[in-house]
Amino acid sequence: MAYRDDVDALHARVEALERQLAEVTRERDEALAALARGGGRVPGLVPRPPPPHVQDPPRPVKVKLERGERDELAQAKSDRDQLLRASPDVPALANVAERLFRLGDWDGARTLYERMLGMYLGEPSRVTRADVCQRLGQVLVKLDRRAEAMEMYQRGLRHAPQHAGLLAAVADLGK
Repeated sequence: MAYRDDVDALHARVEALERQLAEVTRERDEALAALARGGGRVPGLVPRPPPPHVQDPPRPVKVKLERGERDELAQAKSDRDQLLRASPDVPALANVAERLFRLGDWDGARTLYERMLGMYLGEPSRVTRADVCQRLGQVLVKLDRRAEAMEMYQRGLRHAPQHAGLLAAVADLGK
């Protein structure tokens, strides 16, 4: 008898959840329709200001490039885009990331270094996780994201505690 009561209770709960889901779906559809009619704004909805701890992202430092460097930067960006569409190997990513770093394209270099962190780094490529963490930390410093840079340096030190470049970067950033 208790089993039957449990099954009936479960059926009642499922029906209640289905009604609740239908109501939420209807409200969502109405909100999306109002959003479309309002040109991207929902009537009666007052946007909240961002929390005080959220700031505008720092503006990257602009680097003045000569004509040859601009051409090289355009080529490096094209290479980056091709690499991201393909399934690249680590040395190819490292090569293009270094070119972008040297030319001051911090966001482009950051994208490739972050991609490299998600890949196998080891013996065949001769690129270590610590090296990538160091370079990514340097990119983050250039983007004025010092706290994230310190985290990246410390992440690299977890992989290679005696890495001279990372130890020096931590000391420099800690000043």
